[in-house]
Amino acid sequence: MSRIRALLPLLVVLFWLPPASADVLWEPYQSTLDGFSILFPGKPEKLDKDFGNGAIFHQFLVDGGDTAFMVLYTQYAPGTFVGKDAKLILDKSKESLLAGQKATVRVDRPFMFGTTPAREFIIDDEHGSTQVYRFYLVLDRLYQVICGGPRGFETSQEAQRFQNSFRLIAH
Repeated sequence: MSRIRALLPLLVVLFWLPPASADVLWEPYQSTLDGFSILFPGKPEKLDKDFGNGAIFHQFLVDGGDTAFMVLYTQYAPGTFVGKDAKLILDKSKESLLAGQKATVRVDRPFMFGTTPAREFIIDDEHGSTQVYRFYLVLDRLYQVICGGPRGFETSQEAQRFQNSFRLIAH
């Protein structure tokens, strides 16, 4: 009982403190080398993988448990996409991602991100999760900006903030 009484003033102070602002947790990531900037809800972990066929994969991930925020891009060999149809490349990328998954595509829309061809799609998977994908084709890079969480996550402030903060920068 004396322990509880000793902790009581601390508990009262904690309950009276205003909640921490969500802004405190969001960190900007920017890299000229990677060619983008974005806001992450924490410091992203980075993973690089060389596939050995001229394609190098780069991943930036913040795993929040029931939510995840990720940017990944694949750097292809110079000239890989020269003269090729951007819409077809984005279509094939989406098909490849969804192959073998039990998922329902709810939204699927092409759009232009400035002069950059892009595509957004939202899927619900068999586990009750929702993921928001935006693909951007920039020269010989394919960027994927992805966030996911429980059903309905796509309309959350966090999902919108993350997706809408993505910017391309000169690399």
